[in-house]
Amino acid sequence: MPFFYIVRSLDKGFFDLYHACMVPAISHISAARFWLSCGQQDIPRHFLDSSSNSKEYPLIADRLDVARSAFSIEQDEPLHFLVSGQNNRRILEGAVSHSINGELPPRSILGHSAGAKIGIVSPEIRFMQMACLLSRVDAIRYGSALCGRFAAPADTGKLPARKPLTNVHVIRKHLEVSPRMSGRKQASAVLPYIIENTRSPREIDVALFLSLPIRKGGFGLPRPAINESVLLDKPVRTRNQYGGTGYIESFECDMVWHISGKTIVVEYQGEQYHERQFSIHRDSIKRNALIEQGVRVFTLSNEQFRDFEQFKRFATLLKKTLGVRPRSRISDPEQRQKSLHTQLVRPFTL
Repeated sequence: MPFFYIVRSLDKGFFDLYHACMVPAISHISAARFWLSCGQQDIPRHFLDSSSNSKEYPLIADRLDVARSAFSIEQDEPLHFLVSGQNNRRILEGAVSHSINGELPPRSILGHSAGAKIGIVSPEIRFMQMACLLSRVDAIRYGSALCGRFAAPADTGKLPARKPLTNVHVIRKHLEVSPRMSGRKQASAVLPYIIENTRSPREIDVALFLSLPIRKGGFGLPRPAINESVLLDKPVRTRNQYGGTGYIESFECDMVWHISGKTIVVEYQGEQYHERQFSIHRDSIKRNALIEQGVRVFTLSNEQFRDFEQFKRFATLLKKTLGVRPRSRISDPEQRQKSLHTQLVRPFTL
């Protein structure tokens, strides 16, 4: 868990003080896009709590450019702000202000410096806000992206690696101390289905489709461990991309199940898969080494995922290999699966 997401409980008196002394904070869709796309070096690490908020900093026009620069927001994109109370809302060109509805917990606003006069709502608060605006499936996808190990810049197809911005445990703590905050109910409903530790949006989609209950359109399989390292019984000697040689003692696998003494692995092959010859070599070594020690390895391509009938055959084979028999009394499981599939093959955008 990132060190700066340690949640502490404070009494109602502090909430009142915190509301009265809050800096304007980038919020709603502006904050949502920032948190999805920011790289590890861009993550704000200073909480703007009571020490920073000793007086009110009103939302004024000259802070808009400061906010755009600090949080890498395009000039033609309207800035959405959160302010403390209706009296602090302003009509400014290029800005939309929202007042707090309910109590805002401590450690909910961050900035690039402790003395900042502009902040941004935390990923946990942003998740609660977005849970009100998105469908349940997209709310799960958004929460999973916050808990993932990738950034998703809007202007590139690449997915830079980063540490998770938050996790389910920390989000749950925020929900517990926000009993009257807008979005809490919707966020609580989807929180159990969030997929943590993924390296791409499609890993989220595949894991969701496999593990969501049948009544929600999924295949009802046990939730896999995501990007888990599988230890090899015997280290494998192989060459590296620089021409040298070394030994590999474990491989990180996209999805892993440990059931009845068996290990089953699914490797997802995305559209950018195997761009380089060395990747082909390493993945061949990986697959052979895992099979050699009795691990059942499945591969899934993006085209298989996009074709419902192909994915259904894949999921059925995986279910048999896992030895599980999900049960449901609903009369239209395939219709629900097709509906969910239609949502998941659509790229998630804000």
